[in-house]
Amino acid sequence: MLWPISIVVAATLTLKGHKRRAAALLLVTVGGRLIVELLKWATDRPRPQLFDYPMIVHSQSFPSGHASNSMIVYLAAALIAAPLLTRGRWPATAAIVLAIAIGFTRPMLGVHWPSDVLAGWALGLAWTLSTVWLLTRWMEERPVAGRSD
Repeated sequence: MLWPISIVVAATLTLKGHKRRAAALLLVTVGGRLIVELLKWATDRPRPQLFDYPMIVHSQSFPSGHASNSMIVYLAAALIAAPLLTRGRWPATAAIVLAIAIGFTRPMLGVHWPSDVLAGWALGLAWTLSTVWLLTRWMEERPVAGRSD
């Protein structure tokens, strides 16, 4: 569900003439996803074996991809796209609340340890806030006359 959201928001930004914001959104979401996958590979932490899973899960446990990727995608959309539509902090607050709700389901389903989810939230929050902060000036710059973005 998160990939389609990223693509739809980026396509909408592009169609509305905000190519740099679209590129920034994709950079934040794809880059964050790559970091999560690298951390899963590097730590190689197995998932809890509390009971049989309803489906076979092949990825490792740490950090929780659901917790981190939902934080990254929803918060990036709130920080990059939402300011074009509304003022205020409610989109970012809603994004964080949604990501936290998603993360809470992971230990309840027995597919992650609580520390996996906490690390996912922290990683997603830190990655998104830092990359959006670093890209803010670039997103706001006007193209040079005679050059298209």
